[in-house]
Amino acid sequence: MPSRVRFELPFRLSRPVLPEKNSGPIEVSGFSIHPDALPFWKKHLDKNGVRNSGIIERFGQQMIQFEDSAGIGIGVFGDAAQWIWHRAQSG
Repeated sequence: MPSRVRFELPFRLSRPVLPEKNSGPIEVSGFSIHPDALPFWKKHLDKNGVRNSGIIERFGQQMIQFEDSAGIGIGVFGDAAQWIWHRAQSG
């Protein structure tokens, strides 16, 4: 199921604003995935030529960090607790 993040500003801009690396307080946007999916994402990123950190540990969780085409940092975290809670809520 695809997901999207939408940002809305309280004013109109005369031109589109593209994000720039290190231009704001957020350096990396993190997304939770099932821990077993980390090897899939590593392989997928490598196959598509996306430079990445490989599977590393950060904040006590395994993750992969990479950048989008604008240089904005993205991290996918293997979070088993998140998925256990989701299963309990939907089951």
